[in-house]
Amino acid sequence: MEALQTISFFSLSLTPAKPARSAISGFVIPRNSKGLEVVKAYSLLGMRGANVAHLRFRDVDVPRENLVGGLNRGFSIILDELDRERPAVAAGMMGIARSSFEQASGTHLPGSSWTSDQTL
Repeated sequence: MEALQTISFFSLSLTPAKPARSAISGFVIPRNSKGLEVVKAYSLLGMRGANVAHLRFRDVDVPRENLVGGLNRGFSIILDELDRERPAVAAGMMGIARSSFEQASGTHLPGSSWTSDQTL
């Protein structure tokens, strides 16, 4: 997970005392920000290149210019990202399924084909 050493993170944060939909703001947070800790980086089975990490923020100062889309406009960013992400996730899952099928197709069980064995 060397990529986690060099990338910046995008974070969505809530503004206190506002309704949730109108209280979300998005920020780009540089990796070297004081108070930002990568607690654990996770490897996802079959999803090489997808960096998922548990992050901890402790009194991280984020410059105003790192605000994305305007104050309290993060909910629309979330919805927009979901629209873009759904087809990519579906395509990724199809790739994993195809890879699994191709690997299984090359597997032969003694005395039978893998397609006739219900345990697979």
